[in-house]
Amino acid sequence: MAQQELDPSDKNTTGTVPLTRPSPISTRKFGRFPNVEDWLPGDIILLRMSSPNWVADFISRAQQQTYAAEHARWTHIAVYIGDGHICEAIPFRGVVYHRIDHYVGTRILRVRRPLNLDDRQRFRLCIETLVQLKKRYSFIKAASVVAYLKPYFRLSSIHRTAPVVCSQLYAIAYVLATKRVLLEESLVTPAHLSASTELEDVPVCWRSIA
Repeated sequence: MAQQELDPSDKNTTGTVPLTRPSPISTRKFGRFPNVEDWLPGDIILLRMSSPNWVADFISRAQQQTYAAEHARWTHIAVYIGDGHICEAIPFRGVVYHRIDHYVGTRILRVRRPLNLDDRQRFRLCIETLVQLKKRYSFIKAASVVAYLKPYFRLSSIHRTAPVVCSQLYAIAYVLATKRVLLEESLVTPAHLSASTELEDVPVCWRSIA
């Protein structure tokens, strides 16, 4: 099944959306915004660059050791919290909470939804993600994942104060919310979250900014 993605180069829109909050000039100039009203808290947003830099290209090639190129091309994830806000782990800043605006028009997006989660579990997943705010980003873990030297995430590796990387941020919250692991004894990476049958794609489209 074809992946449902939202590409900045796609100028097609479905409906309009009012920007009720202050938004960056770049967002208004771009003139489009994702259909976030159709997304649910606890969804994940897979991201990739239209023209990958050397870091993204390196991550993608490393993931191709295990996953097909169509999955390995996704190199970052964020957790959707709601109302246009996301939580993510990024280099030098750690775990942060902000609006999705800075990715609108600059990244290709794909939204995926974990299956069989009720509203309570979704709420818990978001809370467990936000609890990790300001946690440090782990360059060591990121390097280990890319090099495939050791597992990216295992149930036994949950430490609320330990540094994290993007997919581990979600994997920890998922386990705490559902008491289930995303992938037994293996790597949870953006590529895995792209390929996993435990998640399904959410339809995405651009809305013109009113």
